[in-house]
Amino acid sequence: RGWVLDRSGRLDQPLAYYRRDSNGDIHREYPLDKALSHIFGSDRGDPGLERALFGVQSGAMPEALDVVRGRTLQFRGNQDVRLTIDRTLQLTAVDQLKGTHGAVVVLNPQTGELLALYSEPSYSLKDVEDESTWIRLEANQRDNPLVSRALGAYYIPGSTFKTVTMTAAFLAGLQDTQFTCSSGGFQAAPGSNPIMDDGGPGEVHGRIGIDTAFEVSCNQYFAQMGVLLGTERLKKAAQ
Repeated sequence: RGWVLDRSGRLDQPLAYYRRDSNGDIHREYPLDKALSHIFGSDRGDPGLERALFGVQSGAMPEALDVVRGRTLQFRGNQDVRLTIDRTLQLTAVDQLKGTHGAVVVLNPQTGELLALYSEPSYSLKDVEDESTWIRLEANQRDNPLVSRALGAYYIPGSTFKTVTMTAAFLAGLQDTQFTCSSGGFQAAPGSNPIMDDGGPGEVHGRIGIDTAFEVSCNQYFAQMGVLLGTERLKKAAQ
């Protein structure tokens, strides 16, 4: 398998490489270990980059036409790989999530590049080489250390989706629309529960525009805007 480098491409700070010990045996080393375990993955469970990049199944076999034409395909298994992951950002995410349950994903919105991806609790790539350790971690349903909360879990978006709704409003030319936030809440459909703000009947923003609504995170305003926009315009903005 090739070496794996972060976005800097520095060979003196690899994310995965080989080392020969005093007995002459060669070992795959992961200097950041737990910080990247969900990205690299192991030889068990869901595949990570190690198996996706260097596994046998990832090495394209030549088609019959390639053989006839004498065309050779280069096997990717021995090629070094440079990721978009920023080593410093990854370690910062690890530090920020220490002792909690959660995930951090950092993207460059202009390019789509993944700069950091971390899930806590994590696990040691070296430890799971032992099958009994893997079985023990897999049985831990409380912490689920083998599950990447960034890739394999769902979370309610909550008020973060108001950014999508606001974007949809601007795309539709409805950004100047005002709505009223009242103590009785907003009823989106007959018979449905009224949508209130966190403060309940005591939190009333009155008639406001989208700028104030976003500043105070007004549930009633964005619920009314969502109804006005409709599902298709919201879907388009979200995509």
